[in-house]
Amino acid sequence: MRQSGHWDGGVINRRILVELLRERFAAIDFGQAAEEVQVFLADPRELELWSREFFEGLAWRLGENG
Repeated sequence: MRQSGHWDGGVINRRILVELLRERFAAIDFGQAAEEVQVFLADPRELELWSREFFEGLAWRLGENG
């Protein structure tokens, strides 16, 4: 992230990472993203889960078991 210029702060901990992801998820049009990737899936119904809330929930689970 430093190399790309997206982060110039210190150490990225779990809380900071989740907050950065939440900001990014808020800017995504998940309907459009789903349309773009559905051709690559055997069962496009899997995309019905895609939402900001779904991905934020996954982000909070990062590092729980490691």
